[in-house]
Amino acid sequence: MSTMETTIDLDVPVELAYRKWASLENLPDLLTVVERIDTDDGEISHWTVKLGPVVREFDARVTEVQAEKRIAWKSITGPEHSGVITFHHIDEHRSRMGVQLGFDPDGVAETLASALQIVESAIEYDLGAFKASIEQEHGIEHAEKRS
Repeated sequence: MSTMETTIDLDVPVELAYRKWASLENLPDLLTVVERIDTDDGEISHWTVKLGPVVREFDARVTEVQAEKRIAWKSITGPEHSGVITFHHIDEHRSRMGVQLGFDPDGVAETLASALQIVESAIEYDLGAFKASIEQEHGIEHAEKRS
């Protein structure tokens, strides 16, 4: 199984970071590797992810939720895939998000992408985009409140 782990500091409160990430409908707009997420009951979701020419679809079940602290999931269909997103309070205006992913590369392209750490690079890129988006949105919210 391939694994990756990274963190990113966000200039937004932990509550905001958690709420934005936990709203699955936001993620395809925020993450380049996520093409689509369909949910049925809030516990199971169908994901379509794409990295380069490789498209992977799987159903995932949320295995743990600790509000404003942790969201964990595991695939229940398709190649094995699991992950945990953690949210850490730094201070009232900043938070840290941790990402841990585990996946079984499926086929030659995914095995090569894993060996070359292309998946890690894509995840880190998307986390940077998530940071930019949520911080920009948070800045706009503050400006509106001051008016």
